[in-house]
Amino acid sequence: MRRWPVALSMLLVLSSIFLSRPALAHYCDDYYQTEEERGACWWRYWNDRQTDQDQAYAQQDADSDDESNDAGSTSESGTDYAPPTPDLEPRGTEVACGQLHTVNSNEVRLEQITSWYGLDLGTVARLNGMSVNARLTPGQDLCLVPPGTPVNSANPNHQTPQLPALSHEVGFTDEGLLYAGSPQAPVVVYEMFTASCHGCGDYHNHYLEEFVERFVQTGEVQLVYLPSASGHAFGYPDRTVHQKAYCVGEVHGASAQWEFWKDHYQGQRRWWREREPFTDELLAAANLNNGAFQSCLASGRADAQLQRARSAISRLPIRPTGTPYFSIQERSGQSIQSFGGRLTAERMQIVMDGR
Repeated sequence: MRRWPVALSMLLVLSSIFLSRPALAHYCDDYYQTEEERGACWWRYWNDRQTDQDQAYAQQDADSDDESNDAGSTSESGTDYAPPTPDLEPRGTEVACGQLHTVNSNEVRLEQITSWYGLDLGTVARLNGMSVNARLTPGQDLCLVPPGTPVNSANPNHQTPQLPALSHEVGFTDEGLLYAGSPQAPVVVYEMFTASCHGCGDYHNHYLEEFVERFVQTGEVQLVYLPSASGHAFGYPDRTVHQKAYCVGEVHGASAQWEFWKDHYQGQRRWWREREPFTDELLAAANLNNGAFQSCLASGRADAQLQRARSAISRLPIRPTGTPYFSIQERSGQSIQSFGGRLTAERMQIVMDGR
């Protein structure tokens, strides 16, 4: 029975120690719950772009503990705490940076950008006061290197992916599906396809270019690629090609994925003989097979995207019997026509005239 008073006394002592420990002393770490949120907060803090919510949290910190305004406050370990400091001064009117990069709509992860430039992910994250997993925002400026540093000095062997300029807009839908054409186009064409489909290769090699010129470039049609779940799709050998196509898009952007499919179908006959070695040769020729690309393949994100594509197909008012298969819809979602085979420019013109 004598053990109870001793145990109770120890519990009270430990409780008092735990309850008396101060907070981390910065609102980014005190109030934001996930690593992504904290990383984004730190980026806004160092770039002098705090939101109203950031400022409210900062005021709460100041009101709750006057000592939090001191240069060093006490951390949980009992040592002086200081927020992580990037290698350049916070951005204000004067920006101390060797090279800036403005985030585009296809870039959602810092790894995409550092891989493109051949830079170290952790170094660039620290330079911008952000987490390596922080989600990026289109239009956001990132500093790639400190002042006076050549952008590729961290990786002298870096090679920029070789991509031709496209004459039409490309991007990804909210579900991550590759599209060509304006998202405001009045008509949307969904193309269901597979890597191994001979008909898909014939269509892409002989009819797609004219279709794009006449309807996509003019703003009349948005073309959305849907990796198909019909037949043997995503069984070997299709699956590996679709996985690599996804990672090309994630790491290098929509233009790179568009060109990947163009090159794949142009060499489809060779691919049938050689399979993966041919695909890897395409990637190497365009400088697409880098560390970030390999990390994407190993992550499982490609399989998750293929499942989202299956779900997108299941929501369409169609039952595709093979590939290629097309579903033509008004922007409102109203179905116009669906069929398998070739969607030539002439056939599309008939559809447009009959709307």
